[in-house]
Amino acid sequence: MEEMIEICVPYVVEANKDMNEDSARKMMMEFFPTLKRWKE
Repeated sequence: MEEMIEICVPYVVEANKDMNEDSARKMMMEFFPTLKRWKE
């Protein structure tokens, strides 16, 4: 999951000009575990 987040960070920042890398990373760290792929 961490690898996927690192791949996505630049795209999220590019799409959301008001968001920096740290806030994008934090948002995905909260959201990704809710996705079916990473639920346990």
